Amino acid sequence: MIWEEILELCQSSLSGDSQWEREKWRHLTQARRIMYAHLDLPETYKQRELPVVANQDYVEQPADLHSVKWIQNKDSGSKLRKEPNGTLGRSRFFVADTSKPPTGTMESVYFYVREAGKIWLRDTPNEAGTLVVEYKFVPAPLTAADLNKEDDLPSQYHMAMARVAIGSYRLFHPPMNKELGMPDEMAGSRMIQAALAEIEAQQEDPKAKENLDTRRSLYLRGYGMRM
Repeated sequence: MIWEEILELCQSSLSGDSQWEREKWRHLTQARRIMYAHLDLPETYKQRELPVVANQDYVEQPADLHSVKWIQNKDSGSKLRKEPNGTLGRSRFFVADTSKPPTGTMESVYFYVREAGKIWLRDTPNEAGTLVVEYKFVPAPLTAADLNKEDDLPSQYHMAMARVAIGSYRLFHPPMNKELGMPDEMAGSRMIQAALAEIEAQQEDPKAKENLDTRRSLYLRGYGMRM
Protein backbone atom coordinates (compact mmCIF):
# COMPACT_ATOMS: atom_id res chain seq x y z
CA MET A 1 0.00 0.00 0.00
CA ILE A 2 1.08 3.54 -0.62
CA TRP A 3 1.03 5.99 2.28
CA GLU A 4 -2.21 7.55 1.05
CA GLU A 5 -3.95 4.17 1.50
CA ILE A 6 -2.45 3.68 4.97
CA LEU A 7 -3.61 7.18 5.86
CA GLU A 8 -7.14 6.37 4.64
CA LEU A 9 -7.25 3.36 6.98
CA CYS A 10 -6.33 5.58 9.91
CA GLN A 11 -8.86 8.22 8.92
CA SER A 12 -11.64 5.65 8.68
CA SER A 13 -11.05 4.83 12.35
CA LEU A 14 -10.56 8.44 13.44
CA SER A 15 -13.07 10.16 11.16
CA GLY A 16 -14.22 13.54 12.38
CA ASP A 17 -11.26 13.95 14.72
CA SER A 18 -9.80 17.34 13.82
CA GLN A 19 -6.77 16.79 16.08
CA TRP A 20 -5.77 13.77 13.99
CA GLU A 21 -5.69 15.96 10.89
CA ARG A 22 -3.16 18.24 12.55
CA GLU A 23 -0.99 15.45 13.96
CA LYS A 24 -1.30 12.63 11.40
CA TRP A 25 2.22 12.84 9.94
CA ARG A 26 3.80 12.75 13.38
CA HIS A 27 1.92 9.57 14.32
CA LEU A 28 2.52 7.90 10.96
CA THR A 29 6.24 8.68 11.36
CA GLN A 30 6.20 7.26 14.88
CA ALA A 31 4.39 4.11 13.69
CA ARG A 32 6.96 3.60 10.95
CA ARG A 33 9.83 4.01 13.42
CA ILE A 34 8.26 1.57 15.89
CA MET A 35 7.82 -1.01 13.13
CA TYR A 36 11.37 -0.63 11.84
CA ALA A 37 12.77 -0.98 15.36
CA HIS A 38 10.62 -4.04 16.06
CA LEU A 39 11.12 -5.99 12.83
CA ASP A 40 14.32 -7.85 12.03
CA LEU A 41 14.22 -7.59 8.22
CA PRO A 42 16.83 -6.62 5.60
CA GLU A 43 14.74 -3.55 4.77
CA THR A 44 15.33 -2.15 8.28
CA TYR A 45 19.14 -2.08 7.93
CA LYS A 46 21.67 0.08 6.10
CA GLN A 47 25.38 -0.19 5.37
CA ARG A 48 27.74 2.78 5.39
CA GLU A 49 31.46 3.38 5.17
CA LEU A 50 32.91 5.54 7.96
CA PRO A 51 36.26 7.27 7.35
CA VAL A 52 38.82 6.84 10.12
CA VAL A 53 41.16 9.79 10.82
CA ALA A 54 44.74 9.03 11.84
CA ASN A 55 45.38 9.42 15.61
CA GLN A 56 41.68 9.94 16.32
CA ASP A 57 40.15 7.30 18.60
CA TYR A 58 36.57 7.66 17.36
CA VAL A 59 34.39 8.04 14.27
CA GLU A 60 31.12 9.96 14.05
CA GLN A 61 28.16 7.61 14.04
CA PRO A 62 25.50 8.00 11.30
CA ALA A 63 22.81 10.49 12.28
CA ASP A 64 20.03 7.94 11.64
CA LEU A 65 21.67 5.08 13.57
CA HIS A 66 19.32 3.17 15.89
CA SER A 67 21.49 0.15 16.75
CA VAL A 68 24.66 -1.45 15.39
CA LYS A 69 24.46 -4.91 13.83
CA TRP A 70 28.15 -5.19 13.06
CA ILE A 71 31.22 -3.08 12.29
CA GLN A 72 33.95 -4.34 9.98
CA ASN A 73 37.48 -3.06 9.56
CA LYS A 74 37.62 -2.68 5.79
CA ASP A 75 41.43 -2.66 5.82
CA SER A 76 41.84 -5.99 7.64
CA GLY A 77 38.47 -7.54 6.78
CA SER A 78 37.85 -8.46 10.43
CA LYS A 79 34.78 -7.61 12.49
CA LEU A 80 35.19 -5.34 15.50
CA ARG A 81 33.97 -6.57 18.88
CA LYS A 82 32.01 -4.62 21.45
CA GLU A 83 34.15 -3.31 24.29
CA PRO A 84 33.65 -6.02 26.98
CA ASN A 85 33.12 -3.57 29.84
CA GLY A 86 31.84 -0.58 27.91
CA THR A 87 33.25 2.92 28.27
CA LEU A 88 34.60 2.23 31.75
CA GLY A 89 36.45 -0.86 30.56
CA ARG A 90 37.91 1.05 27.63
CA SER A 91 39.25 3.79 29.91
CA ARG A 92 41.45 1.25 31.70
CA PHE A 93 43.62 1.05 28.60
CA PHE A 94 44.25 4.79 28.33
CA VAL A 95 47.83 5.94 27.94
CA ALA A 96 48.65 8.64 30.50
CA ASP A 97 50.06 11.29 28.15
CA THR A 98 47.26 11.04 25.54
CA SER A 99 44.21 9.91 27.56
CA LYS A 100 43.51 7.56 24.66
CA PRO A 101 44.01 3.84 24.10
CA PRO A 102 47.45 2.85 22.76
CA THR A 103 48.14 3.58 19.10
CA GLY A 104 48.63 1.06 16.32
CA THR A 105 47.84 0.36 12.70
CA MET A 106 44.29 -0.16 11.45
CA GLU A 107 44.84 -3.88 11.92
CA SER A 108 45.12 -3.31 15.69
CA VAL A 109 41.63 -1.75 15.91
CA TYR A 110 39.59 -4.58 17.45
CA PHE A 111 37.03 -3.02 19.84
CA TYR A 112 34.35 -0.34 19.77
CA VAL A 113 31.79 1.23 22.09
CA ARG A 114 29.01 3.75 21.33
CA GLU A 115 28.82 6.85 23.48
CA ALA A 116 27.61 10.45 22.98
CA GLY A 117 26.97 10.17 19.26
CA LYS A 118 30.36 8.63 18.49
CA ILE A 119 31.80 5.17 17.97
CA TRP A 120 34.94 4.98 20.13
CA LEU A 121 37.75 2.69 18.99
CA ARG A 122 40.49 0.64 20.63
CA ASP A 123 43.34 0.75 19.74
CA THR A 124 43.76 4.29 18.43
CA PRO A 125 44.67 4.03 14.72
CA ASN A 126 47.85 5.85 13.73
CA GLU A 127 46.79 5.86 10.07
CA ALA A 128 43.70 6.68 8.05
CA GLY A 129 41.34 3.85 7.19
CA THR A 130 37.73 2.85 6.68
CA LEU A 131 35.14 1.07 8.77
CA VAL A 132 31.98 -0.48 7.34
CA VAL A 133 28.94 -0.47 9.63
CA GLU A 134 25.66 -2.30 9.15
CA TYR A 135 23.00 -0.80 11.37
CA LYS A 136 19.30 -0.58 12.03
CA PHE A 137 18.29 2.91 11.04
CA VAL A 138 15.67 5.42 12.16
CA PRO A 139 13.39 6.23 9.18
CA ALA A 140 13.12 9.87 8.13
CA PRO A 141 9.96 11.82 9.03
CA LEU A 142 7.02 11.35 6.68
CA THR A 143 5.40 14.33 4.94
CA ALA A 144 2.66 14.99 2.42
CA ALA A 145 5.29 14.48 -0.32
CA ASP A 146 5.28 10.74 0.56
CA LEU A 147 1.55 10.20 -0.11
CA ASN A 148 2.07 8.34 -3.39
CA LYS A 149 5.11 6.38 -2.22
CA GLU A 150 5.13 2.83 -0.89
CA ASP A 151 7.13 1.95 2.20
CA ASP A 152 10.09 -0.40 1.83
CA LEU A 153 8.65 -2.89 4.33
CA PRO A 154 6.90 -5.90 2.73
CA SER A 155 3.20 -5.25 2.07
CA GLN A 156 2.02 -7.72 4.75
CA TYR A 157 3.16 -5.23 7.41
CA HIS A 158 1.35 -2.18 6.04
CA MET A 159 -1.97 -2.83 7.81
CA ALA A 160 -0.11 -3.15 11.11
CA MET A 161 1.55 0.21 10.41
CA ALA A 162 -1.90 1.84 10.30
CA ARG A 163 -2.90 0.18 13.58
CA VAL A 164 0.28 1.32 15.32
CA ALA A 165 -0.29 4.87 14.05
CA ILE A 166 -3.79 4.87 15.54
CA GLY A 167 -2.38 3.48 18.79
CA SER A 168 0.25 6.22 18.85
CA TYR A 169 -2.50 8.82 18.47
CA ARG A 170 -4.57 7.24 21.23
CA LEU A 171 -1.62 7.50 23.63
CA PHE A 172 -2.06 11.27 23.46
CA HIS A 173 -5.82 11.35 22.94
CA PRO A 174 -7.32 8.38 24.82
CA PRO A 175 -10.90 7.41 23.96
CA MET A 176 -13.62 7.61 26.57
CA ASN A 177 -14.42 4.45 28.52
CA LYS A 178 -18.21 4.63 28.65
CA GLU A 179 -18.52 2.12 31.50
CA LEU A 180 -16.12 4.01 33.77
CA GLY A 181 -17.01 7.43 32.49
CA MET A 182 -13.37 8.42 32.09
CA PRO A 183 -10.62 8.29 29.41
CA ASP A 184 -9.07 4.87 28.75
CA GLU A 185 -5.42 5.80 29.22
CA MET A 186 -4.16 2.33 28.21
CA ALA A 187 -6.08 2.05 24.93
CA GLY A 188 -3.18 3.29 22.80
CA SER A 189 -0.65 0.94 24.41
CA ARG A 190 -3.00 -2.04 23.92
CA MET A 191 -3.47 -1.21 20.25
CA ILE A 192 0.26 -0.96 19.61
CA GLN A 193 1.07 -4.16 21.52
CA ALA A 194 -1.71 -6.07 19.74
CA ALA A 195 -0.44 -4.97 16.33
CA LEU A 196 3.16 -5.92 17.16
CA ALA A 197 2.11 -9.28 18.62
CA GLU A 198 0.19 -10.05 15.44
CA ILE A 199 3.22 -9.57 13.23
CA GLU A 200 5.53 -11.72 15.37
CA ALA A 201 4.41 -14.88 13.58
CA GLN A 202 4.86 -13.22 10.20
CA GLN A 203 8.60 -12.81 10.75
CA GLU A 204 9.19 -16.58 10.80
CA ASP A 205 10.16 -18.03 7.44
CA PRO A 206 7.53 -20.74 6.69
CA LYS A 207 9.93 -22.63 4.42
CA ALA A 208 12.59 -22.76 7.13
CA LYS A 209 10.06 -24.16 9.59
CA GLU A 210 8.92 -26.72 7.04
CA ASN A 211 12.49 -27.85 6.38
CA LEU A 212 13.21 -28.13 10.11
CA ASP A 213 10.08 -30.20 10.62
CA THR A 214 11.06 -32.50 7.74
CA ARG A 215 14.57 -33.06 9.09
CA ARG A 216 13.67 -33.65 12.72
CA SER A 217 10.49 -35.66 12.51
CA LEU A 218 9.18 -38.81 10.89
CA TYR A 219 5.47 -39.24 10.36
CA LEU A 220 4.33 -42.84 10.86
CA ARG A 221 1.37 -43.43 8.62
CA GLY A 222 -1.69 -44.70 10.38
CA TYR A 223 -0.42 -43.86 13.87
CA GLY A 224 -0.10 -40.09 13.75
CA MET A 225 3.18 -40.23 15.66
CA ARG A 226 6.24 -38.05 15.32
CA MET A 227 9.68 -39.31 16.30
